Amino acid sequence: MTGARREGGTSYGERQLLRRLGRELRPYRLWIAGLYALSMLAVPLALLAPVPLKIVVDSVLGAQPVPPVLEPVLPAGSDTALLLAASLLFVTVALLTQLQSLGTAVVRALTGERLLLDFRTRLFRHLQRLSVSYHDLRGTSDSTYRIQYDALAVQQIAVDSIPSFLTATFTLVSMLYVTAVIDWQLALVAVAVSPVLLAVSWRYRARLRTQSRRVKRLESGAMSMAQETLAATRVVQAFGQEEHEEQRFTRRFHEGMWARVHYAVVSGRYALLVGLTTAVGSAVVLFVGALHVQAGVITVGELVLVMSYLAQLYSPLRTMSKKAGSLQGHLASAERAFAVLDEQPDVRERPGARALVRARGDLVLDGVSFGYDAQRPVLENVSLHVRPGMRVGVSGATGAGKTTLVSLLNRFYDPTEGRILLDDVDLRDYRLVDLRRQFAVVLQEPLLFSTSIGENIAYARPEASFEEITAAAAAAGAHDFIAALPDGFDTLVGERGVRLSGGERQRISLARAFLKDAPVLVLDEPTSAVDVRTEKAIMEAMYRLMEGRTTFLIAHRLGTLEGCDQRIELAGGRVARMTDGVSSGRARVVKSGDVSEPAAPDLFADVADAWRGLGTRSPLPRRVEVLKRHHDEPEVCCLHGCGPGGRDVIAKRLSAAAVEPVVYEHVLPAVPGCGPAFYGVVPAHDEDQCWLFMEDVDGDVYTPATFEHRGLAARWLGALHSATSEMRLDLVLPDRGPAHYRSRLGSVIEAMSKAQGNPRIDPEGRSRLSAAVERCLLLEHQWDIAGAPLEGLRPGLVHGDLVPKNARIRRLSGEPQFVAFDWETAGWGVPVPDLEEFAVENRWEEIPWILDQLPGGRSAGEHARLAFTVGRIFRLVASIDWECSGLCTAWPYRGVRRIGDYRRHLGESMRVLGMEV
Repeated sequence: MTGARREGGTSYGERQLLRRLGRELRPYRLWIAGLYALSMLAVPLALLAPVPLKIVVDSVLGAQPVPPVLEPVLPAGSDTALLLAASLLFVTVALLTQLQSLGTAVVRALTGERLLLDFRTRLFRHLQRLSVSYHDLRGTSDSTYRIQYDALAVQQIAVDSIPSFLTATFTLVSMLYVTAVIDWQLALVAVAVSPVLLAVSWRYRARLRTQSRRVKRLESGAMSMAQETLAATRVVQAFGQEEHEEQRFTRRFHEGMWARVHYAVVSGRYALLVGLTTAVGSAVVLFVGALHVQAGVITVGELVLVMSYLAQLYSPLRTMSKKAGSLQGHLASAERAFAVLDEQPDVRERPGARALVRARGDLVLDGVSFGYDAQRPVLENVSLHVRPGMRVGVSGATGAGKTTLVSLLNRFYDPTEGRILLDDVDLRDYRLVDLRRQFAVVLQEPLLFSTSIGENIAYARPEASFEEITAAAAAAGAHDFIAALPDGFDTLVGERGVRLSGGERQRISLARAFLKDAPVLVLDEPTSAVDVRTEKAIMEAMYRLMEGRTTFLIAHRLGTLEGCDQRIELAGGRVARMTDGVSSGRARVVKSGDVSEPAAPDLFADVADAWRGLGTRSPLPRRVEVLKRHHDEPEVCCLHGCGPGGRDVIAKRLSAAAVEPVVYEHVLPAVPGCGPAFYGVVPAHDEDQCWLFMEDVDGDVYTPATFEHRGLAARWLGALHSATSEMRLDLVLPDRGPAHYRSRLGSVIEAMSKAQGNPRIDPEGRSRLSAAVERCLLLEHQWDIAGAPLEGLRPGLVHGDLVPKNARIRRLSGEPQFVAFDWETAGWGVPVPDLEEFAVENRWEEIPWILDQLPGGRSAGEHARLAFTVGRIFRLVASIDWECSGLCTAWPYRGVRRIGDYRRHLGESMRVLGMEV
């Protein structure tokens, strides 16, 4: 049995496909049965077709009696009357044959078109309900091809191939019987070619099906390329790339052309073998039949009848053989269509899901993580509480996960970890259609359908009256420009709204959101592609739309977020910063006299007393916002408006023995501009704790991919270590040199070895951990090699956790400046871990403290490359150590996967240093 690999990974054999077809065709069984019954009428008509010729040859021209069966209906005595009766019989059979063909064609058309329409509708319905991730991966052209062309296979199999097989089989059996009655030896000779035809069909079946699959795949890909190019006609013409696209088009369709030619060659070779086989069979029957006539076994008329039957006998054999070939192409298409129906949405509705009429808009993201694939997480451990009616501004660099975050709210995707609650209920517990009614979405690129403006607005609520549509347009600031158009709300917008400007399309999109009147609003950079004047008009409409709704507003420009109650900044898939906005104060903050949490009064008093204990004349904070918690205790807070010039202040609760106070108080002052302004350290009410106060660093999140940011980071790193390498090393700071990372390497080996006993780790995961332990043991054995490139470099201050979330690019007097904070893991050592994290290996000329200290024997570039590699090894050891903390828990999967990746990177770095791997 030939198996075929579907996209989903399941094998389909022909029997499986035929059983599946049977299930698909069951609702149409009465129509198909009627079609088959009409088709079967062709068999007796085919048997009657040569009978008039036999009568004329044997009974009119010869002296043989008429067949006994026909004696009651044929005239006797006169040859002329018998000839006339045979002629009338010939016309009657021909008329009945044509009527049967007409009836079969009509029933075939009705059955096939109804079946095709229903099947295409099912495919379209199912594709609409598949997850967004499926369409992102496959593209629209592939889905269109399957609906338009692959779906035809079900119709062709049901109303063409199978009836032809049945009719041919019945005809074959009937004619063999009649031929055997006349001369069983001729019948035996005639049927002797059947095994040969079956063998040829069996041999070519798999080849035709494989080639048909290839043709379908190439045609679908070529169609996708053509659609993509035509959709981007403006870009193609703007860059003058018409000839380039024409060449691409020719190349893609050239592959499809040769695939179809190859299919035609294989099909033609198959048809040639079938035709040659039946010709040989006919020749043998003619030879044997002529000998039987000469011997008086049969008459000449009977030989003519047998040869006529033989032509019709081989016709169904040829039909069955050829249909067996074409059936492979139909099966390949049916396979692709069924693969779509077998696709399961990533986002599924649970059985007995809850109905939801209108939500309050209370949203909680509880430890939410998500990745489009297992290797690249987009969001990691995002937690957020948004109360009803709150406006949340979301900012961050491109690729930080902003759009992904709000896509999870609509359940376009489900979190891989954590949960999202709406009104204290997990989103996965709601009916999907009810859940999505709670959200109105305005995208960066407004999507309009190729219909009228009124219909585009009414898409949010098709049953809306014209008065409601015009009211929504007025609220969105779109009514005036729509009314000025010649056809008003009946104006056609063109494909994707190309006949309207960007601002006009966006206002229609806002009008659609007004008409939907959902309790939760998502605005995904709605003003990023419009001019300042249009942006102002859109923003006014947006603020009207936000009233009384829980709102998520995504924007790159921070000025767009000025009216938000709370702002979150995403970096690397995490919430790098969460601050209070300037609107109505609904954000989660702690205020004196306005307490929103049970522990708030003590917290405010503790922080305020500590701030007052600095002995400055600065005012008390207007409010205290909790930015970070540890074991439900406030760890990092923002004190609003109490710093110099009314700036905000960051307060961190630390252990009295922490490293950070030493760094801020004794090290960073020697390097101006290397850290945020430091205001002091004050003991907390708990004797083992203290409060550290520093400025709240504002500015852009550091982005390593930005050339300017990398240059600033390199200069900052050079200044920091040039200064700190000259300092006395008698300050109480931990060692962050090779010995520190070797100690962590030992902890890593122990933790991974212990974790292999965790029953929640599958055999593949244990294999990964075992391989990681083996590589770490090799590294430990060769640790001295890692220290060699660091010889001759004086130690300085190492940050130890230089990641984008711990750095900002701020601009004072227009000059950009790199600032780092969160020095909890700082210490003394050669700063290669910091260098590796910031990827400045190509900018060594801006770090003079390295170039000035290079030992002889190596070029500056080579030494820098090796030092950078050592830093990468240190960072990988620290990363594995971090992941090991979760290996013995109930959810070790992500840690195991990442350790496998770290192991691979570790091997690459060890090879650079010449280590054994």
